[in-house]
Amino acid sequence: MKSKRLDNVNGGQNNLTKKLQKVQGRLDEASKEISEMTFIGIAGGGAVEVMVKGDKTPVKIKIKEESKKDLTKDTDMLLDLIIAAFNDSLQKIDDYTDQEIAKITKGLPFPGLN
Repeated sequence: MKSKRLDNVNGGQNNLTKKLQKVQGRLDEASKEISEMTFIGIAGGGAVEVMVKGDKTPVKIKIKEESKKDLTKDTDMLLDLIIAAFNDSLQKIDDYTDQEIAKITKGLPFPGLN
């Protein structure tokens, strides 16, 4: 004969399991949506832009027309700006992802998830 307390524990575990499965599904959906999004990193006051997909695949590098002449003379500076813009786009992806995870996991009884 099961005790009511054991039934409550099992019921609570089942409820938590269902909640976690739902959250996992929402996280998977968010991950797919983010991977299809485009993020733009900027450096040099907008002189260089790097477009990156949410899955962190670089898509495009754009150099402002008025900056091309100066930057093509200083290759090291151009490369530094490209890297800085790329890093900026990666930071934007990470920040956006963190925000979406926080929205989805809000209210879960685990420290650090909300």
